[in-house]
Amino acid sequence: MTAAERWRDLHWVYVPWASLLFALGGWAVKALRRWLLPLTGGLLARLYGLPWWRCLAYTVLTTLAFSLGYSPQTTPWWGLALVGASYGVPPLMLMRWSRWHLLAPLMSLIAFIVLLNLTLAFK
Repeated sequence: MTAAERWRDLHWVYVPWASLLFALGGWAVKALRRWLLPLTGGLLARLYGLPWWRCLAYTVLTTLAFSLGYSPQTTPWWGLALVGASYGVPPLMLMRWSRWHLLAPLMSLIAFIVLLNLTLAFK
């Protein structure tokens, strides 16, 4: 049995775990989103058998992306665009390469801006 087979069901647990840490990190304890969430994602990827250097790159890039500020009151539009695109870069470290993956930062940017605007509209 391979490592990926032994840990295969953890991806179902990781989505709600990551959602909880991201929400708590934005609301109360920033370290949960900035440090613990990327660390647990990188660890899970390593348990799945991905090379250590890709897991480390994912962890570092996610930590950097989640440490960027995204307040519309203090961050200019180009800064918000950078934050949105940066959320789509770390998963590229865990994927097999395809030219279609270059769309991940763009799709992340669009989702980030749309969701941010929806949040501000209903605030």
